[in-house]
Amino acid sequence: SICTELLKNPDAKEPLFKFIAASCSLNATRSQQWFPHAESQRLLHEIAPMAARMGHDPPQMRTYSHDGMLLNLGAVLLQLCDPFTTPGSKHASKIDPSYLLSTHRLNLTEETRLCATESDVAHWLDPRNPDLRQRYLDRMAAEGTVIDENEAALEVSTSFGTVSEYFFLTMRVLHVGMLSSFTMLEKLMKDHPRWESDLQIREQILMTQPNPQLQAEVTEMKKWVEGFKQCILSFQTQLADQNLVSMCVRYYRLVSRWLVSIANPPPEGLPLPDKVPRLFAALPEFVMADIAEFLKFVSHLAPRVFEQISPDELHDFVTLMVTFIGAPKYVKNPYLRATFTKLLCYLTPKNDDESGRRHASERLAGVFHTHQLAQRWLAPAVMQFFVDIEFSGSHTGAYDKYEYRHEMAQILEYMWQQPVYKSTMISFARDTTKFVRFVNMLINDSIYSMNEALTKLKTIKDVQAEMADEATWNAQNQRTRQQRESSLRQDEGHARYFMLFTNEVRETGSSIHHSSLPP
Repeated sequence: SICTELLKNPDAKEPLFKFIAASCSLNATRSQQWFPHAESQRLLHEIAPMAARMGHDPPQMRTYSHDGMLLNLGAVLLQLCDPFTTPGSKHASKIDPSYLLSTHRLNLTEETRLCATESDVAHWLDPRNPDLRQRYLDRMAAEGTVIDENEAALEVSTSFGTVSEYFFLTMRVLHVGMLSSFTMLEKLMKDHPRWESDLQIREQILMTQPNPQLQAEVTEMKKWVEGFKQCILSFQTQLADQNLVSMCVRYYRLVSRWLVSIANPPPEGLPLPDKVPRLFAALPEFVMADIAEFLKFVSHLAPRVFEQISPDELHDFVTLMVTFIGAPKYVKNPYLRATFTKLLCYLTPKNDDESGRRHASERLAGVFHTHQLAQRWLAPAVMQFFVDIEFSGSHTGAYDKYEYRHEMAQILEYMWQQPVYKSTMISFARDTTKFVRFVNMLINDSIYSMNEALTKLKTIKDVQAEMADEATWNAQNQRTRQQRESSLRQDEGHARYFMLFTNEVRETGSSIHHSSLPP
């Protein structure tokens, strides 16, 4: 209500927008990869100062806002956006996409773009600059791309309406605020079991080998573990708030519809134009990535809240995924498109899933049965992406691709059971060139995963044999035994994962191959 009153006052409206923009700019570091680690170290020293003596570096001075301040600011902005998030709202048409290309409020010139380079955007904004033009021409020539000399330059508005201010400031505040808080919660939940295990090891050693120094460490670690547990519960309580998540769902549905419209699809939805609109290409990557990250975090960290989303609310998100998952020209980052496969995998039901990453009912999967664009285009796009992820260009791509393909295999397995999707998969398989590449990847993956599974099984057998010899096993110290047992549990999980993956890719390839053969 305070912000509403300020916005009614012409003298206060502009300073309020400047304050929000400054909050985004000064907290930009929260969106960087090192933030969760730095913040967890700061929390550690705040909860247990003596932890610095246990091998932890002292924390750096805080240069960003607390989570609470940015979450509250995001909640206020979401309420301001809520009136025009409804599908078909006439106010949504007032959103000016050139806002993100201007320095009117936010300077995003260093942000990674969806499918353009920084020099591309600079040339499109200033085509008369000879240096920028030559650099652009050289790059296009190297790629063998034909340039349209008559294409108009990107035009950036000099002023923006209130709807655009609300829409884009909300986008940026959520990026540096709520989504960064989600990454922090994810790290705490990942690290907490390890800390508890370390504490248990020290306690067991202390029982047999009393030591004043070790006793002090145990006392300090108890404060540490309990303090981080409280932090996890605090994050979960705030980030899983039903009203907050519901407003975010409505807001990101609007962003999804807006993104698809900027890509200028045909009336039937797909395929997208061969030439990427410059305005879309120049958009910062985080605009789309934030949608994927939000859905990923909510489905993994607050699955009960995600379960309450209706299939109708998922429709816009699925449209976004179907439109871009198979469009590398439009979204160059393969890992962004791979995040969409994770979400699609979550939506495919499986009753016996122990990981919690897939729901146990057909309710959410109902969107697959009603989404006409998905029924025609999704399965072939996933099959093509199964091949494309082989060449991600990342130094970890050789390992990451198996995780993504494991999820894609589960999606295809589910779609194979749906007649309308099955027919599109068979049509894809009848394109010999595409299908041969797809099958080659299936064969390579099955060989790799089988080798990994057999290697893990041998390690498991060796450790189990050691454990069977009680005298030799008990001769090892307590810490070594617990570490070996922990490694054994990890190896058992990895072996199960690779065996499941082997079966999935084998069955997927076999089913499609036999069905695609002519009668």
